[in-house]
Amino acid sequence: MSTSPEGIYEPGIVDPGLPVPNPTQPFWLSEPSKISTLQSPWSEHADIVIIGSGITAASLTRTLYAHRPDLKIVIVEARDLCSGATGRNGGHVKVISPGVWFERERNYGRQEALRVMQFEHSHLDAIAACVKENDIQCDFRLLEGLDCYHDEATLGRAKRALDEMRKSVPELAARYTLYTSRKLLDERHCSDKCIGAIGMPAASVWPYKLVTALFERFVDENGLSVQTNTSVTSIEDEDDSNVATVRTTRGDIRARHVVHATNGWMSHLVHELQPFVSPVRANVQRQVPQGATLRVNSSFWLLYASTALSGFATRRKTMTT
Repeated sequence: MSTSPEGIYEPGIVDPGLPVPNPTQPFWLSEPSKISTLQSPWSEHADIVIIGSGITAASLTRTLYAHRPDLKIVIVEARDLCSGATGRNGGHVKVISPGVWFERERNYGRQEALRVMQFEHSHLDAIAACVKENDIQCDFRLLEGLDCYHDEATLGRAKRALDEMRKSVPELAARYTLYTSRKLLDERHCSDKCIGAIGMPAASVWPYKLVTALFERFVDENGLSVQTNTSVTSIEDEDDSNVATVRTTRGDIRARHVVHATNGWMSHLVHELQPFVSPVRANVQRQVPQGATLRVNSSFWLLYASTALSGFATRRKTMTT
């Protein structure tokens, strides 16, 4: 977000522009899909144009085809297929710390806060089902997600959230396990600095392989049109028509519906979002515990301390081992 202390822009109204043509090459893009640079036969008309080719675009395309397999859908991507945030993602399938319960309850009310957290938890089953249904080889593994706490106040807040959940929504609280003994923390390869951890069902996945495998299937089975290395320069609505014109660096497409699935780049085309949305830097690292001879089935989310920048902002680093 444009107000993030880790953002690549100063806080305020910014135009992120278009994705740069010469990005860094992360490990996750080291095995390109066979359609990574696909440019399907061009068509000037479509039912739906989806801008972006990450997990949001893939999920939407999958849902649309499930209801209307005959839809004419075009994916427009400024660079190679799934080369943005999704393709650079470390692949953690886990919910945010239970400590956000208080903020969500205060901001949205108890029932809506519960719905949001249950929705987050549902992603694990949904992704697992998608991988199995489509027989996708994407390094999907079920494991335990661990929020590892290094600060008494931050851990105390999370523990109070769990206590509150146990009273009001025990079925949600049952998804979490609190570890505070040194023995249990050591068994989970938490560092000596870790004073407590909260475990929950989680998974790891190679997002790029998941998304590109779905797109490959849609191209083969549904005739999905994929236009990579094609930047959208503007979208023009026509007052007297039910279609919009999507102008790109390779030509125009007239579509009944246009979906923005471009993550932090969205505000370049939707200018009114510029005060709120812009790209930020993030990083993920892979670590192997010293002396470990077996693969550790944990996905770590390290929480160091609360900050004054937001209600429950923390410094976080994530890793899978």
